[in-house]
Parts: sequence; structure tokens; C-alpha cells
Amino acid sequence: MRENNQTTIGAPIAEAAWHSANRNDTTAPVAAGHQAHARDIADRNDAWSSQSSTIGAVRRTQTGASNPLYFAYGSNLNAADWERWCRAREVDPACIKPVAPAFLPDFQLVFDVSSPSRGCGVLDVIPRMGHCVDGCLFEISEHGLAALDRKEGAPNFYHRQDCTAILADGSAVAAFTYVVCSQLREDFVPPDEAYANVCRRGRQMLGLDTSALERAAQGHHPQTLVRGVFVYGTLLSGERLAAALTGAVHPASATGMLVDLGSFPALIPTGEGRVEGEYVVPEDLPETLQELDMIEGADPSCGTDGFYRRTVVRVEVDGGLRPAWAYVQSDRQAGHLPRIRSGSWRNRY
Repeated sequence: MRENNQTTIGAPIAEAAWHSANRNDTTAPVAAGHQAHARDIADRNDAWSSQSSTIGAVRRTQTGASNPLYFAYGSNLNAADWERWCRAREVDPACIKPVAPAFLPDFQLVFDVSSPSRGCGVLDVIPRMGHCVDGCLFEISEHGLAALDRKEGAPNFYHRQDCTAILADGSAVAAFTYVVCSQLREDFVPPDEAYANVCRRGRQMLGLDTSALERAAQGHHPQTLVRGVFVYGTLLSGERLAAALTGAVHPASATGMLVDLGSFPALIPTGEGRVEGEYVVPEDLPETLQELDMIEGADPSCGTDGFYRRTVVRVEVDGGLRPAWAYVQSDRQAGHLPRIRSGSWRNRY
């Protein structure tokens, strides 16, 4: 099936792609006299790529780990760059291990600070409603946390910030990321080509979107990776809350289970079943999501504290797949309720 968007978030890290990209990473040290070191890096990347795992492994990691998952969006996506930094400081690169790609909701990429170590502008993430930053979740050890703090200059340059990350099945996991200290931020600080290429190659290794990076490197706001909303109940056209959404409407469906809450339904993202609905591209996505968050009783941070949870699901629309915002409940919340076997709120009887 055709993909309408480059990013396919949350699939297990592609071992072959990661392996191949790192073997051919032109930023790796391959000058004369450094061949052995280059082979070490390739061997390390083989070991790193073997950590590729499923979403189930993300949950097991989160449950059993003493440290939270780390969401990376910039240079730390590049295994070769991480390797070089670690070896120069006698740090074991295996102290962080990639688990799976993910979305950071309601943030965007920017270059808004000058790095003394890089000598150019470097990446940051700032809040922006309706936008998503794609990146990768990492499992980290105590040594890994210390190494990341050191590399990111925490807490004086970057600082840790708790966040919610969204996986391929729409589930939310608690994580942390690094953001630039507010007093250091400027409007725009351009990167040099070397740093931009480190970030670009890291994204390419993991099959992540690069368009947002390229636009941010030019000082432009990236276009959101998730442009529409998937609705399946009382927000459908002709239903009682349809007026809350204006914009182009397309028939669509998503994987999951539809349950009956009485006067409205709930979508439970599961690996089987289809739920019929509509894909709507709002005229003003941020304003629409703010209103829908209130209507649906959703946690504005996309966490699990609301009645519904705003997340990202992949929907089939116009013959292809694309990511969409959706309001869902968990199986624990609503799995005991009557299932709408048709998968259609309009055809529930």
C-alpha cells in the first residue's frame, strides 16, 4: 500500500537500514591511519542495531527500567557521532540503546541556540500545538544518563524535560528529552553543514522525516507531519458535534476496536479490526485541537489523565496511509464495554 507521508513512526528500528547507513556514513573517521577505528565503529553499530525491537519491548523496558526512556531528535540519532563523542571521553557507547521510533506531540524542531562545542546553531524543540517531532526512544543506564547530561551540557545549556512519546499503535509512554534553557534561546541560529549532516544522516539511518530538519535549518517553521484528525463518532459530518470541525472531509478507516459508551463511542487502538470514520483536514489545526481537547476531556499534554487521550494513529484514506490525530481510550478503560461489531458508529444497530 502506498505511503502518503515519509514518516512511518513507531515501527521497529530497521536493522538492515541502520547497519547499511552507518557502514557508509561519510561523517565517520575513515582517513588514513584510522581504518581500525572505523571498523570499531562499524562493529559498535552492528551491536547497536541488534537492539531493534517491537513496541512490546518498549513497554517491557519502561516497566523494568530504573531510568525513564530518552527521546532523541537531533545528533544523538546518529550512531557514529555518538560513538566518536563517547570514545573521546572513554565512555561506553552501549550505555544508551535505541528501542523504537516515536512521535513527540505538540513540539517542533528549531535551531535557536549557538553551541560552543559545535561552533554553530544546534537543534532544540519548542512547544507548538498540533505539530509532532519524530525521533527515537532509547533505553539508558545510570552511566548513560550521566553521559547524556554531560554531552548536552545539562542543566545549564540543555535541561531535561519530561514528555509523552507516542508509538506506532497510538499508545503513550513516559519519557524525557532535552530542551535548550530558555534564557539562551535566540530567534534563529543557523547550523553549519557538518552538524546539519550529522542530524540528517541520523534521521536517514532510522527512516525518519528530514523535511522538518531542512526547513528548520533555513529558519522556517516546519510543516506539521500530522495534518488531519480522524473522527469516528459524534464528530462525524451530520452528527451532533460535527460543527466543531471545519475543513476537507475524506472517508477513512483505522485499525482498532469501536466500543459503545451509550450516546457516543470510543476507539481502542488494537492490532486488529477496522473502525470506519472520516479524515478531516481543519482550516486551523492548533485551534481545532484545543477545542477538541476540551470537548473530549483530553489531557492537553497527550498523557493518560483525561477521559480520552489525543494520540496519533495511521489511517487509510484516499488509497494510502497517513498519520492523523485521534481521540482514543485504552482497553483498560473501555475494553469491558459492548463492542460495535460493524466498526461503524452510523451502522451500530
